[in-house]
Amino acid sequence: MFSSARVMKSYTIEQLVRLGISWVWMGLEGQNSSYAKLSGVKTRDLVKELQAHGIRVLGSTIIGLEEHTPDNIRDAIDYAVSHDTVFHQFMLYTPLPGTPLYEEHKAKHLLLDEKEMPVADIHGQYRFNYHHPHIAQGQETTFLQNAFSLDFMKNGPSLARMIRVMMDGWRLYKNHPDPCVRTRLENEIRPFRTTYAAAVFAMKMWFRKERTLYRKLKSILSDMYKEFGWKTRIIASTLGLIGCFTIWVEKKRLAQGWTYEPPTFYEKNARALELERSIRVEERVRMSRKHLELPRAAMF
Repeated sequence: MFSSARVMKSYTIEQLVRLGISWVWMGLEGQNSSYAKLSGVKTRDLVKELQAHGIRVLGSTIIGLEEHTPDNIRDAIDYAVSHDTVFHQFMLYTPLPGTPLYEEHKAKHLLLDEKEMPVADIHGQYRFNYHHPHIAQGQETTFLQNAFSLDFMKNGPSLARMIRVMMDGWRLYKNHPDPCVRTRLENEIRPFRTTYAAAVFAMKMWFRKERTLYRKLKSILSDMYKEFGWKTRIIASTLGLIGCFTIWVEKKRLAQGWTYEPPTFYEKNARALELERSIRVEERVRMSRKHLELPRAAMF
């Protein structure tokens, strides 16, 4: 579900668990945010409470609000990262066509020309499409990259965070009196006995030189062994070694210049196909007229 922190606080944890809420996408805009949805809510405490009960949180933080400057942006990023959410999305403050914010920037002549910022690049993960009052053009890309990097360095891989939170929820509610809750958790936790345990093993091996992160991963894996027994231990070590080798191969391939580029395709609706046919007809008529006019022109 997509929700504000204030709305989440209106429900009890028991209600959320029984409703089957497993993921919450929540805006986390900083300690000094003027957003009403965060008014009076201690978001770090709320996130900690939700995740302690197995409810994963996707935190969403805007980079480049009006009050952000090169001097205070790090504080805003640090605050966001301190929530230790399972996933964290950082997005640039972006006025999009059709919104009041866009009209406001347009009236102030702050929007960039399409030649400077093509429409296809206005997606919040690259550059501003307007002149920010405090942040120079190009700086925002660095701030965005730094935010994701800091979140990874501080909190580790999102997959490991997700497994940790789901394990906490499983241990707390695996014997819940409501059969719907038990069945849901049993279905969610099934891959933890095999592939998820192997993934944590591989991560632990890969980050063995990062002492803080290594201890976190080791703790998660130990909990999985205690919960699921010797079969999980054997599967995790066997598949985990293969997974670690695969990570090494992938890192080497990326270092050599290989990139993740999905195939591009597009579909045309009936109107587009009709337009395409009319353009082809017009082109053939134009070429025919040109061909007929050539001999006459040669006579003169």
